[in-house]
Amino acid sequence: MKEVSAKTFTAYYVAALSIIAGLSIVCHFILAGEVRISKSSAALINVSGRQRMLSQRIAGMAAQYRLGIPGSREDLVAAIDAFADGHRRLMSANSPGATDAESQRLRSIYSGGADSLDAEALRYIATARQIAALAPNDPAQLPLLTTLLAQARAPLLRDLDQVVSVRQRAAEDRMQKLQRLQWAILVIVLATLIVEAFTIFKPLVHRIAQYTAELLHLATTDALTGLANRRSFMDRAALDLENARRHRRPLCLLALDIDHFKRINDTYGHAAGDQVLVALANSLTQQLRGIDAIGRLGGEEFAVLLPETPVASATEIAERLRETIGCLQIKSGDKVIAITASLGVAQAPEGASTIADTLAAADAALYRAKAAGRNRVILADLPPPELAPHANPIPFNPAISTSRS
Repeated sequence: MKEVSAKTFTAYYVAALSIIAGLSIVCHFILAGEVRISKSSAALINVSGRQRMLSQRIAGMAAQYRLGIPGSREDLVAAIDAFADGHRRLMSANSPGATDAESQRLRSIYSGGADSLDAEALRYIATARQIAALAPNDPAQLPLLTTLLAQARAPLLRDLDQVVSVRQRAAEDRMQKLQRLQWAILVIVLATLIVEAFTIFKPLVHRIAQYTAELLHLATTDALTGLANRRSFMDRAALDLENARRHRRPLCLLALDIDHFKRINDTYGHAAGDQVLVALANSLTQQLRGIDAIGRLGGEEFAVLLPETPVASATEIAERLRETIGCLQIKSGDKVIAITASLGVAQAPEGASTIADTLAAADAALYRAKAAGRNRVILADLPPPELAPHANPIPFNPAISTSRS
């Protein structure tokens, strides 16, 4: 697997986050601009609608003023001023975000010559101010009032209605555009996340999983032989012991040690010693079942866990392993190294809660095999009957040598 440095990992993460952050910033400014345009457009629609209302209010206030109703002149002047101010604002304002069609339509309404809304509004304002400047009983006021009322009905009101309609329709179009833009941004962000998930995050997660598996392998495996290390072997043994106790099934453990291994290292060198350890590990792996567990506990010491195996069968297996190891011919350069091994066999007592005692019993049997001359199998002392009433009643023999099965 190609190595990926922490710097490269960091660069991948920063790139992915930068893309998301960039899209978020762009989306924010786009939406903020559209909201600002919508607010300005709403304000202009409000002014346009207010102009329509004021045009009718001016006509009503002028009629009240003609009738001499107290306070009507002040209301009339205020309405005229508000209408004039609104007209100036609409004439000078640029419609934000307006399309060419909308702008052209508004220009045709406001600036279409003598019949344009601008001209009509100015005439309407001038007529209303003349009425406000005359006394209520002035004979000149009546024709002006008649003209004002006619102007208020049409075409002024019609044009004001058109302005409101154009602006509202444009606002609705912008809202639809904004909704489409939101959906487009959502699709872009989701597409970006999917692309990043497959091109950045998925490879990263895959590599992290690979590194995790490698670390777990290194933490549980002996680097030289590929067998389980001591910690991993003991964990596996604890699980198998629990299973054996639950189902009342036999479980045995073999302790194995290469005879005179220090002499091999001193004679042939440590590289040759490593070759011996690897050859022994391969031989054990080939001879044992898939459910059996093999571990290198340290140096030249190995252990074999035999689930579902009574002590008699475990003893036969140990003897077969001893004979096979004695037949190994390990080449180291131009030399051939022959080895032997001593083994101790122990069965886990029924109801045992820890594998440590069984391993200690197998080790003790192994040391007795060493003391008895090496290259032999020794069965550990069986626990007393009260501790293991169902144990296999094979008596202790300091040097078992059964035939190959």
